[in-house]
Amino acid sequence: MEERNLAISVCLVTYNHERFIAEAIESALMQIVNVPIEIVIGDDCSTDNTGMICQEYSNRFPGIIKLRRPEKNLGATPNFLENIAACKGKYIAVLEGDDYWTDPLKLQKQFDFLEFHEDYSMVHTAKITKCNDEIYKGNYREIRSGFIIEDLLDDNLVSTLTVLIRSEIYNDAIIKALPHAQKYNWKMFDYPVWLEIALNSKVGFINEETGVYRIIPESYSHTLNLKKEYLFGKSYVDIKEFYFKKYLGRNSNVSRRFKYKFRENNFHARKSLLFTYGFMAIGELKILLKTTPWFYFYLIYKKIGRLIAKKITN
Repeated sequence: MEERNLAISVCLVTYNHERFIAEAIESALMQIVNVPIEIVIGDDCSTDNTGMICQEYSNRFPGIIKLRRPEKNLGATPNFLENIAACKGKYIAVLEGDDYWTDPLKLQKQFDFLEFHEDYSMVHTAKITKCNDEIYKGNYREIRSGFIIEDLLDDNLVSTLTVLIRSEIYNDAIIKALPHAQKYNWKMFDYPVWLEIALNSKVGFINEETGVYRIIPESYSHTLNLKKEYLFGKSYVDIKEFYFKKYLGRNSNVSRRFKYKFRENNFHARKSLLFTYGFMAIGELKILLKTTPWFYFYLIYKKIGRLIAKKITN
């Protein structure tokens, strides 16, 4: 298979996922596509049997699976970056070793979407969430396609395991987001990358469940460690604030309604961090105290309006 004819690269990153990695790899292998694909597995020097399982699959499917193992453990983001650099396809799909796809036509549907919609940089889908064998389905009816930067600033609507992205767009967004993630020590990297992409181009959505996102205890996004939990929540709010300012700097026509709504939501998010984590989140208090007086008047005005509306309704 010539690399220049490669249509889709599946970037599969893993570390100590021996209970799940076979299911993830099988879900990539089951994809029914009419274009050439590769599965690039980045095993970050797992200390369990993950590496052995990946090697077995690599031996069985040498024309499709490319296995890379760094000489030493890199950490989640560096391992992801090296794996992305090894992907040669026109489009890139991302899959972590504890998640898996359920729709064998996922990649084909997304490939067809992006081939037909040349003004779209990426497309994502609905997903199922699994926690301790319990299944949770989300409500995706209101997720839109198009220029969704304001929707994305409101909430991270994109699940990594559901995306297919034009590789040159993806790499460019990673290069732009990485210095900020490192400078501000953000505890997530996918969200700023989606925001970088949405700042400049359209994002598509297919309202079909194509995969399962597995919640595992003691990951950074799902942890019992209060410090880690706070830092993850703080990163989420900080990322929103950073890209909100970037969005305003690029677009002088942002509606006043959106600006007020965003600032109100982020104000309450920081207040919630402070009340939840106390002295650990004292930095949030310093940020809140810098809020201009007029904004407090706005919050009081909104509160009175809600109380009046509630009284009329009752």
